[in-house]
Amino acid sequence: MEVRQAFTRRQPPRRNRLIREEVKKSPVDTHLKSTILHAVLMVFGIVFGIMTFPFLQKQMNQPVEKVLVTGDLFFLEKREVMDQIPVYQGDRLLDVNLQAIQQQLEKMPWIYSAHVSRQWPGTINVSVVEQKPIAFWNETQLLNQYGRVFERNGKPMHDLPQLSGVVGNEMNVMQRFQEFSQLLAPLSMKIVRLQQNEQLAWEVETDKGIRLELGSSQALEKMQRFVFLYQNQLQHDARAVAVVDLRYNNGAAVSWKVETATDQVSNDKS
Repeated sequence: MEVRQAFTRRQPPRRNRLIREEVKKSPVDTHLKSTILHAVLMVFGIVFGIMTFPFLQKQMNQPVEKVLVTGDLFFLEKREVMDQIPVYQGDRLLDVNLQAIQQQLEKMPWIYSAHVSRQWPGTINVSVVEQKPIAFWNETQLLNQYGRVFERNGKPMHDLPQLSGVVGNEMNVMQRFQEFSQLLAPLSMKIVRLQQNEQLAWEVETDKGIRLELGSSQALEKMQRFVFLYQNQLQHDARAVAVVDLRYNNGAAVSWKVETATDQVSNDKS
């Protein structure tokens, strides 16, 4: 007979668990270490900069080799611009006063604005914006597109309209000129003279030989009235029209180049 020995399986002995206690870092300590590290790096950077600055300055402060003038110039020549740039042989790039050059150039009547910059190793870049003359102002001066007055300075001018008015009111006159010109454009008509007198009344002369009296109030509405009148009644006889007086609440008075023919469209004068 086979005899089997019975036995009981023993449980493995329990192992003592190691209790690990994590040590939490204090936020104050972390911040302090970060601050110290940044301070050390900053000091290192300053020391490094002080040591290398003379070398870098010497490398960057090269002699000026050329002055480059750019910009669309129609009335000015580059030579005229170059004559106003105080940069001389032997000057070094970092020693050039860019602001002084800009101010000197913008004193020139025909320069609207200037921008001056350095370009390494040895170039001064000068970019200029030339004045754009739109009209004569009080016969002797010129107006740009922004209504600013500048001197003609002997430059030849052709086919510019004549604008005139009270000194100090240039921008308002230029604005009216642009507004009137837009209204007259559909008629293929241009302004050759625009005047605002001391009473602030407007008078316009067109390239078709027609003079418009607009008065001092509601000038735009009166110009619109003229456009309507011209398109509907005057267009076919435009060559014979001398003066259109629009200083009325409604309508206009038309004077013809033949003195005996006067058409009173409206006599409701204000």
